[in-house]
Amino acid sequence: MAADLITSTLLVNVLAKSVPAIKEVLARSLHVKKKEIEGDADQLANAVRNKITEQAQAGEFAGSLDVAADALLDSWIVETRKALASQRKESLSAAHLSFMVALAALIIGILLVFAGVVLGFTVDLKVGIVISACSIVSGIVCGLAFKFNQQAHDRLDENAKGMNRLDSAYVAWNLASQIADQDKRDKAIEELVKRMWLYSVA
Repeated sequence: MAADLITSTLLVNVLAKSVPAIKEVLARSLHVKKKEIEGDADQLANAVRNKITEQAQAGEFAGSLDVAADALLDSWIVETRKALASQRKESLSAAHLSFMVALAALIIGILLVFAGVVLGFTVDLKVGIVISACSIVSGIVCGLAFKFNQQAHDRLDENAKGMNRLDSAYVAWNLASQIADQDKRDKAIEELVKRMWLYSVA
């Protein structure tokens, strides 16, 4: 086992602060509403302790509370990573689509301006002005699409940070479980919790 119930609960709390996506997974697992665990760290800690105790008493995990805590923490991290991977896929699709729309609107806008100028000199000035004015609509669509594209990229950046933090916690957690010496193991997990806390306030 990697840590005791208290340390596991503390790690869940700091993960909830540094990787907000885990709150959705925790809310489902703990059978509570997400808003109930968002603001109050004590409420989240109590819900996590109760869930671990309930699972251990139900015999779902062979062994002590610590084994149940480790198993649940592992499952929460894995589920959150899957959720982040799914969100990343959606954000990539949104970024690609918004970029293509922006590019198409930009090209259409430029073509309309040129068509308006050419028609203004060759056919009728009014027709040229109307066509050139239509390029304004295309320009607005282009601007909005680029804004959506930027938002999608911001979500991708946030998603990448969350995945990195989760991966770091997961690897460190599993490495700590391999340390035979109890004091060294506890110290390693304490360092992990401190590092995750620094992530959460950064």
